[in-house]
Amino acid sequence: MDSLTKREGQVLQLVAQGLSNRETADRLFVSERTAITHVSNVVTKLKLASRTQAALWAVRQGLALREQTGILHRHSRLVGEHTG
Repeated sequence: MDSLTKREGQVLQLVAQGLSNRETADRLFVSERTAITHVSNVVTKLKLASRTQAALWAVRQGLALREQTGILHRHSRLVGEHTG
């Protein structure tokens, strides 16, 4: 991950947390096109084939663990709202 810029590292963490390009862009206050470019740069620099592989790589590196728990909690709450 040393070859990634600070911003690319931030984007990678957000991708690993399951955020879309639009959500990533909104979170970082950039355009969606800029977010897409960052994701593409991350995939290329890590020599991966896809955004999904980048997300998996980041999870395996422990880059998304903190926020992932929050996403799982929010997901569980939403599922409960729909079934209850």
